[in-house]
Amino acid sequence: MGFDTASLDSFSESDGGPMTASLIAWDPVGQKEVWSVPHVTGFNGGTLATAGGLVFQGSADGRFVAYRSTNGEKLWESPASTGVIAGPVTYEVDGEQYVTVTAGWGASFAWSGGPLALAAGVRGGGRVLTFKLGAKGSVPTGKPPLGPVPRPTFQLASTDAERAEGKKLFHFYCSVCHGPMAVAGGSVPDLRHLPESKHAIFDDIVRGGLLKHGGMPAFPDQLDAAETRSIQAWILEQARLASEKGE
Repeated sequence: MGFDTASLDSFSESDGGPMTASLIAWDPVGQKEVWSVPHVTGFNGGTLATAGGLVFQGSADGRFVAYRSTNGEKLWESPASTGVIAGPVTYEVDGEQYVTVTAGWGASFAWSGGPLALAAGVRGGGRVLTFKLGAKGSVPTGKPPLGPVPRPTFQLASTDAERAEGKKLFHFYCSVCHGPMAVAGGSVPDLRHLPESKHAIFDDIVRGGLLKHGGMPAFPDQLDAAETRSIQAWILEQARLASEKGE
């Protein structure tokens, strides 16, 4: 198919090495950093600075935080139970101030960011969170992390050539949602965790559209049975390798 997968072995790193991310306060006059707060991974939320000297930001790893604007000291934190990418807003109703942020682990990074997105430790789930002083509510819990990849129990004999073809086909048709090298970022299913029951109906799902109601498209005109089987064989191999590494 002409799809080059040679560079996928280093997909967990940026051009300059492993990804780093920080919230940085910058002095535009002095052209220098004033303070910074490190983050677990990239694609964290936008910021809100208030006249009261606060900076609010949500994080990819499922937190909503208020910092002191002068030095970056963390003053308050609430769980968001899912990743936060959006920027918060503030408004006043009847003399009372509110801060609201849209939270949800989605967008391209959560879909196809691979282990960089997986490092956030959150899974999908959208919500709008609103905070005010003295509020007594609690944030609903999110979906728990999947944990290490289990060793697959489904058996499917395959050759090296078949799995190599499956790798190419997966990255052409599947990786945009399920992640490079079958490492999903937490927004859609990580196929390395597929149970035996799903593997038993793999072709019915991929070509037959069995899960179209849940957003999984069908590929009856793009893939034949042998090609689908090669994709499945490669996914099973990735699951086996990940389980042996304890990933």
